[in-house]
Amino acid sequence: MINAPMSQIRPPFAPPAQTAFRYRAFGIGITSQIELPLLTLDHTGDAPSVSIAASNIQCNNFEAKDCGVLWKTAPDQFQISVPGIGTMRVQNGCDIALDILPEAAPEQVETLILSTGFCALLQQRHLLAMHAAAVVTDAGAALLAGVSGAGKSLLLAALNQRGFQMISDDITALENIDGEYVARPSWNAVKLMPDASAKLGLDMELNHQGKHVFKMPDFCTRKMRVDQIIFLDWTPETVTTLDQISGVEVLAPLTRCVHKRAFLKGMQLFQPYFNALNGITRQARVYHLKKPHDLACLESGVDVLAAHLSAPLEAQK
Repeated sequence: MINAPMSQIRPPFAPPAQTAFRYRAFGIGITSQIELPLLTLDHTGDAPSVSIAASNIQCNNFEAKDCGVLWKTAPDQFQISVPGIGTMRVQNGCDIALDILPEAAPEQVETLILSTGFCALLQQRHLLAMHAAAVVTDAGAALLAGVSGAGKSLLLAALNQRGFQMISDDITALENIDGEYVARPSWNAVKLMPDASAKLGLDMELNHQGKHVFKMPDFCTRKMRVDQIIFLDWTPETVTTLDQISGVEVLAPLTRCVHKRAFLKGMQLFQPYFNALNGITRQARVYHLKKPHDLACLESGVDVLAAHLSAPLEAQK
């Protein structure tokens, strides 16, 4: 399911290309002056609805309703300034502009766009951005949700080797269509730490941020109804456990897995997001997976998860 290394180490940031690149992520057509190798090329022929461009950004170009150390937000507006990389502005759910420092490395710029930039973009488009990977099952999309370092990408890659098609990694965008929440496909690249990729037998190339990157050919390009959410946690034990949870046990971990939730206050999106989370808890079955941190236990843990995802609906806990 996973086979070819995807990129060489790139030199320091180069000036934007004169010809725009065309990509597709989260079902959105994108035109970009900046090359983003992790993204999937857009061959649909549809007109892009998002523009990514280099620009000179003024520091006080809007009145912030909320702010953090590096960022500020207002309805349909977001801006962040990162030392060593530059300033990025996201507005109206359709425009990402970057004022990039000469010393910025391409992988740093790409990570800033694909993580923070796309999260703000999704929020402005009133899509629920979850800190989760997602795979296809017979019953619909299964989200593997968790904070950074919870093992989402590792389990996603391992499940892909077992035949589960990838929908997204790290950020999963959820959309409400006629009262049902569906997961939108993101892009088919996965980042793994070197020891994790070695455990899976993957021969990847190292990018400068210390992670191996792979493009996964078994990738879902259609929206999938959300069937279940599996929260990931580590355990000091050597056995993986999977238990269904409900009621008050669900909302707190679901809220923790909202990606960049600190941005929501200034964008005045707290109430819509809370309503969406409640809607998801009514639709999806929710589980808590506790897995050993020791990579030696990975295969047995994936056995548990794969068996659960493959089981007929009536046989799942």
